[in-house]
Amino acid sequence: AQTRFGVHFPPAVVDYISRIVVSHGRDLDGAVNRLVAANQLTNEPITVPLAERTLADLVRAREARRVRIEDILRIVKEREIKFIEMQFSDILGTIKTVAIPSSNLEKALDEGVFIDGSSILGYATIEESDMRATPILSSFQIYPWTCSGRLKTARLFCQIFDHSGNRFKGDPRWVLEKMVDKAKEKGYTCNLGPEFEFFLFNLDAQGNPM
Repeated sequence: AQTRFGVHFPPAVVDYISRIVVSHGRDLDGAVNRLVAANQLTNEPITVPLAERTLADLVRAREARRVRIEDILRIVKEREIKFIEMQFSDILGTIKTVAIPSSNLEKALDEGVFIDGSSILGYATIEESDMRATPILSSFQIYPWTCSGRLKTARLFCQIFDHSGNRFKGDPRWVLEKMVDKAKEKGYTCNLGPEFEFFLFNLDAQGNPM
């Protein structure tokens, strides 16, 4: 049994929480804090039924995430994808990539991949360098230009978490998310899109650009 804020957590409740929260420490803290609040508001003892009611949305989110993970794993297997690029950007917006073999994908989808924040411009000092890149499942995409070869590759954009399990404040995606939320509070809708820049060349008889 464990105690939090003076509230007793029976072993069965601790086991239940550990089974539905499998990602970050901040999620575990959040689940525990919600149960403490429910206990204080209702005077109901901390039990598994109370945990099931209070944390029902976490269970649904975990089940939905699992379905999405299984879809990605199925596609990777069916399409014979060899590598996955886990992508994020530094403070100037330059894309950074951690490439992993598809055999490591399931673990990466569940836990993310560790990165050295001290090697990323604007991220962290050596003392705070341990960070985790957690994939955004909806960003999964296969690179079409790799489909004709033997090294088929896909990518996933990531959110960055610090060594304490919190969103890293220097992650440009996190900054953008906060600004979008602020705009939404003021009644604005934020629409974003990439600007493509490229060159077109005439081709010679052999199909080479001139």
